[in-house]
Formats: sequence, C-alpha cells, structure tokens
Amino acid sequence: MYEEAIAFQTVVENDVIKIPDEFQGKFRSPIWILATPTEQKKRHTKIIKPFTIDDFAPPTIKTKGWKFNREEANAR
Repeated sequence: MYEEAIAFQTVVENDVIKIPDEFQGKFRSPIWILATPTEQKKRHTKIIKPFTIDDFAPPTIKTKGWKFNREEANAR
C-alpha cells in the first residue's frame, strides 16, 4: 500500500476516472481525489510529483526557552 499521495494524468470517460494499472489495488479506502483540468488531450498517464503527508502537516513553532510576558502582549 502507498503511504504517500501520488499524482497522475488520465482521461475521464463517462464520468469514470481510470486509475493507471501500476496503482490499481494500491489504495486504502477512503481516498481523496483532487482533479484539475488540463489542455493536453493525450491518453497516456504519468506521475507528476509525489506528495507526502508532511506536505499537509501544520506548521510547528519551537517554544523551548520562550517566556510569555502578558504585559508586553497586551501593550500591542
């Protein structure tokens, strides 16, 4: 099973999105689909850029050693 997101180009026929043979049976359910139109009319598929779960992770802030000053925060 794939642990990271993938991207591919394909053709939609009769409102059906065909998953390329190399990825069939590799997805767990449920999955997210993000579809964008393209002007290319080729019938081949290709991987554009693999995504990882870290691409969607929230930002982190290091607060070790940071001291909160309520008076300074309220003065702003």
